[in-house]
Amino acid sequence: MLITYTYALLFAALAIVYTEVLTAPGDILGWFDKMIHRYSRNEYLLKPLGDCTYCFGGQVALWGYLLVRDDYWWLEHILFVGLTIFVIHIYKQIADKWN
Repeated sequence: MLITYTYALLFAALAIVYTEVLTAPGDILGWFDKMIHRYSRNEYLLKPLGDCTYCFGGQVALWGYLLVRDDYWWLEHILFVGLTIFVIHIYKQIADKWN
């Protein structure tokens, strides 16, 4: 059970690093961010692909839960996604206070 929550923290970290660091202009995946903005103007596609840290983290948690758990519990799945988004929110609050 504890490993599941560790994955929530790791998925939150992945979402933050991907959306705020790697896809920034001039960084290693900046070209990908530029490409998805060139070919899509739809917010419903852009947000989960990296425009929104919460949306991307929620997507990673939603699909990642299915990969890390052998037995499926729908309530734990929902709470897992919520925990991942909550961790992202805490990070953003701390980052805002430092800037």
